[in-house]
Amino acid sequence: MFRKSKDFFYYLSLFLILFLGGISIYLAFPNKNLQVLLLAMTGFFYFLWGILHHYLNHDLIVKTVIEYALIAMLGVVIAAFALKGGSIF
Repeated sequence: MFRKSKDFFYYLSLFLILFLGGISIYLAFPNKNLQVLLLAMTGFFYFLWGILHHYLNHDLIVKTVIEYALIAMLGVVIAAFALKGGSIF
């Protein structure tokens, strides 16, 4: 179940990481290389957030680290492909 006091701040920080990453990517619009760099940084901070979150909750295992790494890389690759002018369809 959702523990209001502790989990709220975890997910608020995750939202801020992703929101600020998205805003910074939007503001760097003409420069595609900078957008991809900011996208990679957002993915990296998402990965770090996940590792720190599970470390603080004492449930960090190798499977969780691999899962966060793969999800971050998948998101970065898909978004970078779209930013560079590729077509998803």
